[in-house]
Amino acid sequence: MRFRFVVVGTTGALLVSVLAGCMDVARRDVELERLASRFSELASTCLLSVRDERIPYAQAKSCQRLGEASASYLSHGGQITYGNEATPRHAYTAAEAKSIAWSAVALSNGLFRSQPPVFSLW
Repeated sequence: MRFRFVVVGTTGALLVSVLAGCMDVARRDVELERLASRFSELASTCLLSVRDERIPYAQAKSCQRLGEASASYLSHGGQITYGNEATPRHAYTAAEAKSIAWSAVALSNGLFRSQPPVFSLW
């Protein structure tokens, strides 16, 4: 009977540690989702500023904040490209935001030829 209690206790401790690890991963993914969404929203706003409001990329406030949003995402462990691993949803959101930002750069360079061209996102 005593041996049975030890096995159940060890199994329970193992189960608790596994669940705690899962909760940590889930919490980290929620944070990365939030940061990737912020990055995506800023990139969309940046593109709208360049396209609809005719503000050059280098002067649009939302475009200027893209570097900070990208750095926040990457500093929390986010990646924009994944190798052979399963790619999480936040990585797709961040990659889409990066593509939208490059579209804003290309459009700005095309619309505002009298200004110095932009060669990097941030």
